[in-house]
Amino acid sequence: MSDPSNNRKREDAAKKRRDYLLKLASAYSRIIGVVVTTVAILLLFGFGVNAVWQKMLNTDVIGALVMLVLFLPLPLAVLILSMRSVRYKMNAAKTIPYVPRVPEQIALLPAEGLLLRGSVQPIAAPAELLRPAHEGAATDVAATLLRSTERKQSERPEAH
Repeated sequence: MSDPSNNRKREDAAKKRRDYLLKLASAYSRIIGVVVTTVAILLLFGFGVNAVWQKMLNTDVIGALVMLVLFLPLPLAVLILSMRSVRYKMNAAKTIPYVPRVPEQIALLPAEGLLLRGSVQPIAAPAELLRPAHEGAATDVAATLLRSTERKQSERPEAH
């Protein structure tokens, strides 16, 4: 049987690790969301401006240049804002304190804090635990192995 306090410590360590991984996943999913949204906005803006630009360039060159000058700062502003947001979210993700895996957390606990199952004295001596199944059993391992190999060789058909 294991000690209930050991199970409690293991469960606490597992909960800490799970919470850490969830926070990390949440932080990185926000970063990915910002990047995907920025790329989508820039693509939509680029296709829209390109369609209008092509039509205006055929009719009014001056108007097309004015439109380019007026609309060019918008995608740049979106790009700059999203880069700042990503940088902020990356810094926030870096501030999440690292929680090691459960075995590493358990290993860091003081010796007094753990009660190991192996600390109980064994019921019998090691020599007594490794005794033959019955009293008359052969204890000579080398003789047993030799008989086994002799039997296998006698069963093989001879090559002519």
